Amino acid sequence: MVYKIKEIKTKVRFRILDYLQHNPGVHFRKLAKQLNINRGTLYHHLRVLERFGIVKSEKVGKFRIYYSKFPPEKYIVGTTEKILEYIKMNPNCSLNNISKSLCMLNSTISYHIKKLEKENLIIIKRNGRKIRIKYNEKCKPINNVPSSVPEESQK
Repeated sequence: MVYKIKEIKTKVRFRILDYLQHNPGVHFRKLAKQLNINRGTLYHHLRVLERFGIVKSEKVGKFRIYYSKFPPEKYIVGTTEKILEYIKMNPNCSLNNISKSLCMLNSTISYHIKKLEKENLIIIKRNGRKIRIKYNEKCKPINNVPSSVPEESQK
């Protein structure tokens, strides 16, 4: 994806946005740890990105989780790829099975499940409140190439 928004002018913001595109639903401290960014710096950049509508956040329990408003095109990478692989290996699994096995929040799993369903990569069978998820054997494979982060100098 090509960004022409002047608010994403630092390398740090590109790194944050790229990480959130591939790992939506991540909480603040994990984001700081994974990107090796000082929490104060991260907080500032997330506020700028959120103020301009590039990133959104929501409070879930005691955590604030963050999402990019721009999906990473049609590539299946990172968290989505892990979830899809789990579903392939464990047909008819539930959201809770995936969440517990991959140690992720249900909201994160749900986001990726919706994305995979939209691309017809999985089949969801609903029975009341229970859902069972399996890999769609008839789907066309999608390229597995991650998007790149531009190499800009940070000011």
